[in-house]
Amino acid sequence: MTVPSVHPAGLARIILINSYIHSETGPDFFEFDFQGHTQVNGANGSGKTSLLKLIPFFYGIEPGRITSSSGVRKNFAGYYLPYADSAIIFEYYAGTGQLVHVAVTNAARDSSSRGLVYRFVPCPFEAKDVVVFDSTSKQYRIRDWSSYKQVLRARGIKSESLVYSVDAYRSIIQNIATSDNARLRAEYSLSNGRRELRFIDGIALSLITGRISFDNIKLLLTEILRRDHSEIHLELRESDIVTWCNDAAAFRAVEEHREKLEKAVAAGGSYRTSLENLRIGAARLEKLSLECKNRLIEETENQNETEKARNACRESSEHRHADLTAKVAAAETRMQAQAQKVEALEEMQAHFEEENAATWMHELENRTEALAEATRCRSLLTSATSQVADIRHEFELRKGEVERVYLKRKAELEQNASLAREKAVAEHAENDRRFREDNDKARASSRERTDNLRSRMSELKSKADKLTFMVEHAQATPELEAALEDARQAEKHYYVEVRAGEKELRTLGAKRTELLRSRDEKAHQLEKLTLERNNLKIKLDDLKRRAEASQGSLLAFLSENVPAWEEAEGRLLSSDLLMRQDLNPRLASTLVNQAIETLKDEAQGEEAQAQVLATSICAGRILLDVNALPKPQTVTDETMSQMASMAERIKAIDVEVKATEASIASIEDENSALSGRILELERLVSTDDKLDELKTRVAMVSHDIEEYIKNQQASLLAEAENVKRELRAVTAECEKADEALRQALGERNDAYLLNKSDIELRTNSALDSINQSLSDLTTSHSAEVARLKAVEHDRLTEGHVDEKLLTELEQASEKAQARVAAMDAHASLVSEYKTWLAQAGGSLGDERSQLSLLKRELHDAQVTLHDAETEMKYVLDGMKHELEAAMQAVRQDTELQNRIKSLQGRLADQGIKPSVAMTGDDVQASTVLQDIASELTSFSILSRNLKEILDDVAGTMARFPQNVICACWEQARDPGHADCDFTGIEDFTQKRIILDTAAAKVLIESTLPAQKRSLIDNARNISHMITEYYHHLREFDARIQAFSGRISEIVRSNLQFEAFDSFNVRLEPCITRLAGWDSMKEIAEYYASWESSGSLRGELPSEDFTTKMLDFARRFVNGQLKNEMSDLFSIVFEVVENGKFKRAQSARELEELSSNGLTFLLMCALYISLINETRSGRNITIHWPVDEMSKLSGRNVHILLEVMDKNNIAMVSAAPDLSTAVAVQFKSIYRIAKDGVYVNAEAVNPVGTALARYARKDSVANFNQEITKAQLAKAQANPDTPTKPDLTCNENSIADISTLASEAQND
Repeated sequence: MTVPSVHPAGLARIILINSYIHSETGPDFFEFDFQGHTQVNGANGSGKTSLLKLIPFFYGIEPGRITSSSGVRKNFAGYYLPYADSAIIFEYYAGTGQLVHVAVTNAARDSSSRGLVYRFVPCPFEAKDVVVFDSTSKQYRIRDWSSYKQVLRARGIKSESLVYSVDAYRSIIQNIATSDNARLRAEYSLSNGRRELRFIDGIALSLITGRISFDNIKLLLTEILRRDHSEIHLELRESDIVTWCNDAAAFRAVEEHREKLEKAVAAGGSYRTSLENLRIGAARLEKLSLECKNRLIEETENQNETEKARNACRESSEHRHADLTAKVAAAETRMQAQAQKVEALEEMQAHFEEENAATWMHELENRTEALAEATRCRSLLTSATSQVADIRHEFELRKGEVERVYLKRKAELEQNASLAREKAVAEHAENDRRFREDNDKARASSRERTDNLRSRMSELKSKADKLTFMVEHAQATPELEAALEDARQAEKHYYVEVRAGEKELRTLGAKRTELLRSRDEKAHQLEKLTLERNNLKIKLDDLKRRAEASQGSLLAFLSENVPAWEEAEGRLLSSDLLMRQDLNPRLASTLVNQAIETLKDEAQGEEAQAQVLATSICAGRILLDVNALPKPQTVTDETMSQMASMAERIKAIDVEVKATEASIASIEDENSALSGRILELERLVSTDDKLDELKTRVAMVSHDIEEYIKNQQASLLAEAENVKRELRAVTAECEKADEALRQALGERNDAYLLNKSDIELRTNSALDSINQSLSDLTTSHSAEVARLKAVEHDRLTEGHVDEKLLTELEQASEKAQARVAAMDAHASLVSEYKTWLAQAGGSLGDERSQLSLLKRELHDAQVTLHDAETEMKYVLDGMKHELEAAMQAVRQDTELQNRIKSLQGRLADQGIKPSVAMTGDDVQASTVLQDIASELTSFSILSRNLKEILDDVAGTMARFPQNVICACWEQARDPGHADCDFTGIEDFTQKRIILDTAAAKVLIESTLPAQKRSLIDNARNISHMITEYYHHLREFDARIQAFSGRISEIVRSNLQFEAFDSFNVRLEPCITRLAGWDSMKEIAEYYASWESSGSLRGELPSEDFTTKMLDFARRFVNGQLKNEMSDLFSIVFEVVENGKFKRAQSARELEELSSNGLTFLLMCALYISLINETRSGRNITIHWPVDEMSKLSGRNVHILLEVMDKNNIAMVSAAPDLSTAVAVQFKSIYRIAKDGVYVNAEAVNPVGTALARYARKDSVANFNQEITKAQLAKAQANPDTPTKPDLTCNENSIADISTLASEAQND
């Protein structure tokens, strides 16, 4: 049996009606026959390129891309379809071989509209159905489309429903399956069966301009590859991987703290116990502080009184000491004066004793007898020496004169000596007087000054001691103390408020949980009611549709024409199909009857035959037994009753739904109010701002108090230092005054002694001088007497005098005379001695007695002073010890108070407040302080260690704020969720540590094990997905290589050009260069190893695995791994030209590969190979629009056309003009001019030609063929002379065409 041939699918004609090309002679109706290679000529701007762009539009390109690439300012509809009756008709052969057409019109019939409508018509386009002659205007016009539809209906042709989108149109033309275009695709697609023609539109548009578009090529290749290979997608987002990596990092980071967390949990109990002990200790400190404060008040008063008594006693003692000292000084002065007086008397006595004054006084008392003896001796001498009287007389006179002169001078000298001694006595007395007076004045002056200084010293010392005490007991002002107490009370009240808030928060949290549970129950109930209502509504609507099946529906047809259809056909038909009205149901004929006969032959017995016939249906060419399928529900009285029940139930559900929704709304309102309050409480209990503010306030007031005390102490210390400085100055001044007194007394004593020495020295000097003069006088006198004696002796000797007798007499006389002379010489001494004895010499014993008495008085005064000093020292020492004891008590209690304050400060620093419950045991203060200090030290260390651990954990958590572990941690340490009892006096840090240790326990016992299991499961799932993706890409890599082989084979066997020695196109896989390929490979290998090791369930992947995962995640773009199929391969052109191998892998390299024309051929070869791959051997003629064909030489055009013929491709080229050698290779040549359109050198009368075709189709066809043959013959006769087609028309031809047109009009 011969199978009838089917015409190749493809575009046949394009008809433009009132479009962008205009005619000066008639309606704007133009048709272009594209069966075969076609050339469109015309001047620039004539519209030839716009015509070519209708080819990709026919294949389904978006209209906007047509006009945007042309530089046209109007949109597609405004340019191509500017009028209400504008249309573009595409007549083409569908994949079924039938000639059909599609009409494209302006949806809004407005030039500003962008909308298009597509109308498929299952028949060839006939111009007479559209063009009519208007008898009124005597011109041809275009029918409106409603009239055109009526014409088609009159011919028995039903046009399809309008298609409003280019996507829907493209899916039909390219046979792209969608949900509701199967029938249209079957009748109007260029491709039959299930094969698509994707991207033919894009290829056609890119070829118009001759642009090399690697992107379009790769896109097409991708779609071809996708056709046999599912889309490669990694259903995994970057956030999934990063989240897992962050979770794993968080888990490891927290797991590193496990030992610390365990220590924190273990230390939590000790912390709470120590905290409670310290609270009790703080209460004890408050008690001790109060007791100590009261004692300090008493002790301070006692100290002040003792100090006052001591100061008074010291002042009295100092006055008594001053008096006694003055008495001692006075006694000492009197004694020294008396001693000096006695000393002067004793010195004079010694002088007189030395001079034998007393002896000479007795001698002078016998001067008369001595003088008489001298006279007697002299008389004897005179008697004895009468004979020598003259001599003697002479010598006596001479000797008397010598003696007189001697005695006179001697008396003068002795008088001078006496005067000198008297003067010395007077000067000594004056010196003594002045010495005593000066000493008395100096002591009086010094005593007055030192008394004032000692009084000032006493005042300053007392003031210094008082200031020192004030420094040691400096206190804040009552206002500051009150401010501190207020701040501490505010902090305490805040803790109470927070405690109450936490309690209320737990209550409200439980209430909200109950509300949310109730809301969820209501919501679940509402969901169930809604679901039940929707199901009932669907069933009710289905039953209603069945009950009210409209005429023309399949259900109505079955009910009227097919008895018991529910038993067979009904089991296969859905409710939607039963309600449809566009299925055109008809009773089956022969094939069904044959099937029924077959069933009867197979069944045994009439009952079996009836059963088989009732439950069997024929579907296409197969017979089905549908007895096992459920029967459809038919409308019966029972069904109607069910419908009524359903309607009632729906109403009841509606009422119940409203009530439930109202209840939910009420719950939401209450929950909203609760949430607001909970939010306030959470802010209260969780925020640190208020606590920090209160602590800051307490710290500031404490600091102010400390500063005040420091400033007060500094001021007091400065004042005390000034007082001490003044005391030192006064003391120094007093000592200086004492020293000055001692120095003055010493200087005066030295001056006294010096004056005394000077007096003695002057006196002794004068006396020595007088004595020397006396001695010299005596010597001179003795020498003169001796000389006179010698002379006298000589005279006497001459006078024969008895010298011996005379000598004896003379010696006796001289002795007597000498005795008298001696007496006279010592007369002044005796006189002075007598005067001295009369004035003072006699009182020496009394003076000595007086001196002894004064010495006893001085000794008694000194003893009294010493006894007084001893007594004062004893009294003052006793009072000093008493004061020191008082001060020691104050110091001890002050120190105790300071230690208490220090401990209280340390407790306050730790946020520890006194406990209300305190034992009443009486324990020594030192023991309490020692125990608290020890406990506090341990607590501080424990608290610091816990805080460090928990801060480390919190810091680790802060690094992963969005992590599940962090969320569980925060929830576990939330006061509203944690199971911790607080006393209400915990500060934020204590509460935080207690909560955090509790959270650490939850973390260790629950959160970390659960998170580890989750991480392992997620790691397994993510690894599995990446591994599958990795193997999928490897499989696709193999597909690319196989596809590349097919493309290369097509090119090598079918698309070689003489211009190249050889040419090939292949696809080069790029999978190994994909983003993250190495990471994917490593992850897949690690997963295989991990899975084979059997540790998938118990062990978390290593950190190296996490690193690989993160590195892989970095390859994601915008959260996804952008590995499109087009990125998985590259296109490689390989050419051997003139013996040289060339390779191109990009558009630029391809442009540089060879000349523009040859490069264009290479691209054409690739497109042709892809089209062949896409068509997969189906009989479809693809139209290939090419603009500016003049780029190619005539030889290359010939080669390209041959290749296209071989591959069932029709070229539609546009150029301003072509040479004859090129033109003859095209079946049709159109020229678009200002006055119309010319085909094969003839002007086209669009209307006449269209109408005449139906009057004399054969004549017109033969005429056109003759013109074509004549043109070809002319070109062959002159091959070397390039000529343009003759555009002048033969008048007979025009007449024949006009005649044909007129006849057609008359018909």
